[in-house]
Amino acid sequence: MKEVKKEISVKFYLFHQLSADDAILVSRAMKVRRNAYAPYSKYAVGATVLERSGKIFTGCNVECATFTQTSHAEQVAIAKMISEVGKIKIEAVCCVGAFSNLGIGLAKESPNIRFNHIEDACMPCGQCLQIIWEFCEDDPNVRLLGVTASGLISITSIGNVLPVRFGPADLGK
Repeated sequence: MKEVKKEISVKFYLFHQLSADDAILVSRAMKVRRNAYAPYSKYAVGATVLERSGKIFTGCNVECATFTQTSHAEQVAIAKMISEVGKIKIEAVCCVGAFSNLGIGLAKESPNIRFNHIEDACMPCGQCLQIIWEFCEDDPNVRLLGVTASGLISITSIGNVLPVRFGPADLGK
């Protein structure tokens, strides 16, 4: 079998370099992460979803002992969006996650900051990427923001991290 490799385009920013909208997404995701219920994995995640009209929805992960009923932060935020305003286009999603005992601060400008790979940032899992894609209206440029443990913010797009997508258009919708 031939191995397929894909370069993922991502840029890293310090908090003060973000747009006002992106700064709000990151701040609110960091805040809602504190509400995560993760007694089993100990991995607390907060997420924000920005929809087309500018409204932001938040969510955190909620684990259950069976794990199969565990809700991911992105799912919770999207479910809140749907329940409050119906199906509407997502413009951006931000995820902040780390083990519960790790506080995440925002990096200050420093010559010691290493700009690493996208794997260093909290990003939606494959299942959540598929759910996000459902509400992107076939727009591969929807922004995905993630925060690294060192407090850098990564920004990429769903088209970069989910190159082979399946969504409503594939079913004639």
